[in-house]
Amino acid sequence: MEFGAVDFQEPSLVWYFRTRVKGWMTPLNLNNAAQFMQKDGARFVTLRPQPFRKTFPDLPATWKIFTSSGFNVVKGKNVDLALVLKPD
Repeated sequence: MEFGAVDFQEPSLVWYFRTRVKGWMTPLNLNNAAQFMQKDGARFVTLRPQPFRKTFPDLPATWKIFTSSGFNVVKGKNVDLALVLKPD
């Protein structure tokens, strides 16, 4: 499984997913996130919830969305994230 991140590339993201994902994180932007998700194979991308709807306006029924809020210790501020998962 591959994964990418848009505008949130903190080391903790890699640490948390390292036990589950064998691939490397791909830094993405809003322009290439949808293209990344269209590639073959299972994958996911993390991004802010606000631009999420513009980047993925019509998700396939098999894809899943997860959202979370937390505190980014490195930046010293709250953060909201969405994860878009494309299963096998």
